[in-house]
Amino acid sequence: MNQDLKTELLALADEDQSLPQSIWEAGVHEDGAYHPGLKRLHEGNTQRTKKIIERYGWPAISGVGEEGSDAMWPRVRHSVLEPEFVMSCIPILEERVKEVEADDGSWPSAGSGINATGRAANLRHAACAG
Repeated sequence: MNQDLKTELLALADEDQSLPQSIWEAGVHEDGAYHPGLKRLHEGNTQRTKKIIERYGWPAISGVGEEGSDAMWPRVRHSVLEPEFVMSCIPILEERVKEVEADDGSWPSAGSGINATGRAANLRHAACAG
């Protein structure tokens, strides 16, 4: 098991959940606007997620545990400024699901936030959900 990668994925997930919550609680959000701090977080996470996929492919359950593997999709889904990247990850996730190396519970919502043209369909939802 790659404990370092699992720890990193879980830390990214924690930060990705705690920042939107703190923005909401502080009341510094604007409806329909992409908060600059959240945008920076997502841009940084997108770059790191690209490197993870380049090096490991989709983190497999056998490599990072179910919790670590499950933490990956929200990182990808929140890459709303790079819809081509999001769309390119779907077949990678699909392959891991076929291998039983990713939870198939992640798959039904895999296209959420992206419409048929590959654009972020609902930026606020895609950036703040999950």
